[in-house]
Amino acid sequence: LTMRGLADCLGLSPTPVREAVRRLSSEHAIQIKDNRRMTVPLMTLDRFEELVALRVAIEVHTAKRALPYMSDVIIEK
Repeated sequence: LTMRGLADCLGLSPTPVREAVRRLSSEHAIQIKDNRRMTVPLMTLDRFEELVALRVAIEVHTAKRALPYMSDVIIEK
């Protein structure tokens, strides 16, 4: 995957793609190779478990914050 190829697929100019790639790279969500191609790192069991735990924590937190604004009708649905 290249930045130009990704930009073309998304119908975007290279600039926003480059910024997104830079951010994803800083978060270790993608790897940029020497030839400027991108790859997605292999998912390890430890990383998967970490991501699941983070997602659960975020969902529980947001549900608790939303609960005071929910009516019984919405909760029953």
